[in-house]
Amino acid sequence: MKKIFLIFTLFVSSYVFSEYRGFNNYDNVQPYEVCSDYQLFALVTCVKAYLVRGYKAQSGVHAVQTPKGTLFFQSVVSK
Repeated sequence: MKKIFLIFTLFVSSYVFSEYRGFNNYDNVQPYEVCSDYQLFALVTCVKAYLVRGYKAQSGVHAVQTPKGTLFFQSVVSK
């Protein structure tokens, strides 16, 4: 019974921590930002906009399964 509860808890919590964070224009420079979207093209557009503003990509593109579909995200940091 404990194993079933643990598996259920992990399964439910995996959907809770995934959220959509779109692109916003900030006037001040943030040290760390995350671009995310359900469409890969929109994610690439967001990352390119930050690269033009002087940020660099921190890692590769990651994907998470959500009830709404696959959520892609990538982090960028200021130079």
